[in-house]
Amino acid sequence: MAREELTKLPGGVLRYSYVLDEDEATAFEVFTLADVTAPYKQRFLDEIREQDWIVDFGRDLQESPFRADIVICTSDAAF
Repeated sequence: MAREELTKLPGGVLRYSYVLDEDEATAFEVFTLADVTAPYKQRFLDEIREQDWIVDFGRDLQESPFRADIVICTSDAAF
């Protein structure tokens, strides 16, 4: 099983980190779900749903990482 981690950084920026099963030395850290490969993408989507986060996917930013997914609120706060 690969190791994957979804982290909500300050400002709501999401960081997707995962290590491939086949080669523990190959690690990925990205800030948009669009850059995550299958099957990890579905795992991260499931975790976002479990957290009840409403996410603005692919928001342009003025600073690095310049494009990221941002948690804007939880689903219960949206009502």
